[in-house]
Amino acid sequence: FIRFHVRDYYKAILDFNEVLTRDGDYAQAYLFRGNCFYIYEDFENTMEDWKVACKLGSEEACNNIEKFFGNVEQT
Repeated sequence: FIRFHVRDYYKAILDFNEVLTRDGDYAQAYLFRGNCFYIYEDFENTMEDWKVACKLGSEEACNNIEKFFGNVEQT
């Protein structure tokens, strides 16, 4: 998460990938990796990660989907 906060988004994505290989149910990792993808305008991967984070209970991810993509099915 440190790399995200210092705006080193490419390395942050790599870190989140590593975290998710160890714990595939870590909502915050999906949320923040999705945020990185959003910054890079990779909206397909953004949506995929935010949907997973939302399913795992991240209210912020659910709100991001609504705010940035509108009312889409979060399945």
